[in-house]
Amino acid sequence: AIIQHIAVCDLLLSAMILQRTVVLARASDQALGAGLCYLKAYFGAYTMSASVFLICAMTLSKYLLLKYPLKAGPVTTKQAHKLCVAMWTISLYFPITFLLTDRRDVS
Repeated sequence: AIIQHIAVCDLLLSAMILQRTVVLARASDQALGAGLCYLKAYFGAYTMSASVFLICAMTLSKYLLLKYPLKAGPVTTKQAHKLCVAMWTISLYFPITFLLTDRRDVS
């Protein structure tokens, strides 16, 4: 289940990069306006931090399974989805600085 969340995160990041490439090929980056400039930077940082947190969660679960094979039971799909939702939620707060910076600093 964690792998599926990582795949969704990577797909969202790829779509954002593709959108930026298309906009830059057709017009300037400022064609989207100041609001979308902030959101684009926030969304990019959000998906990257979510991806890092999801990979860390997957690695930690594998480590605990190897370190404590008798204590750490199998992770159910429901538990994995709860962990992923927590990682997505925590990731919302890290790129908040992009919304607080000057528009010229965000590109």
